[in-house]
Amino acid sequence: MANAPTLASAQPRTAERIYTAREAAKLFSVSLATWNRYVAAKRVPRPIQLGPRRIGWLEGDLAAAQLAWRERRDKASAR
Repeated sequence: MANAPTLASAQPRTAERIYTAREAAKLFSVSLATWNRYVAAKRVPRPIQLGPRRIGWLEGDLAAAQLAWRERRDKASAR
């Protein structure tokens, strides 16, 4: 374990923004009701549990989902 990183040499993690359901829905340009249907149908990334009654979505997960949606859209329009 001589090469194991130490706490002092570890790179600090950058904080990733967490979006609420309302913010995520706005980001995807859909209503909150539609967003909740997408979540139930697993069309969007899984949320993370922030507390007993609070969930959120990581910015990176939402960005990846948007990119995948755009790629599917572009692939479908190219047919």
